[in-house]
Amino acid sequence: MIRVVRSDVGALQAGAVMRSVGSDLEPCSAADRRLGVDAGVEVLDRLRNSVELSVGGAVVTPGGNLGAELLIHVVIRSPEEPVSEERVARAFRNGLRQAAQWGVEVLAVPPLGVGAGNLNAETSARVMCSVLEAHLRDSRAPQEVLILASSDYEEVAFGGEVRRVFEAVQG
Repeated sequence: MIRVVRSDVGALQAGAVMRSVGSDLEPCSAADRRLGVDAGVEVLDRLRNSVELSVGGAVVTPGGNLGAELLIHVVIRSPEEPVSEERVARAFRNGLRQAAQWGVEVLAVPPLGVGAGNLNAETSARVMCSVLEAHLRDSRAPQEVLILASSDYEEVAFGGEVRRVFEAVQG
């Protein structure tokens, strides 16, 4: 099941939360920054001590104070490689693989790559739903994906794309 929700991550019951970071492991948006702060300094220290990741990579840390067991960090940009549809798709695909490998049943993820100078919500929704649809053809996990819209604009963009892609698959 894929749902678009307007909810505080702390109030969600999810096995994992995904957030986007740059190759320097710094958050890519205010929502990503908030997730890191809410997870706690121990989680961020563990992330900083992890292996260096290239664009498209994904690394898993404990969820810390988020209430989710895991936090999946996906790398969507570097100084040499700005956010693009292909980079968001690759990072999201790898993040979903990590979720499946860890047996995550419920995954919460904000729109990836959205923001000033990056992708608009419609493009992010199209990319993410396409990757998610392909992933779910071959994997049973995660069983539920909660897309965390932070505005009416994101909620409408993602809600429309989820209906278009997943109603067509079920129909």
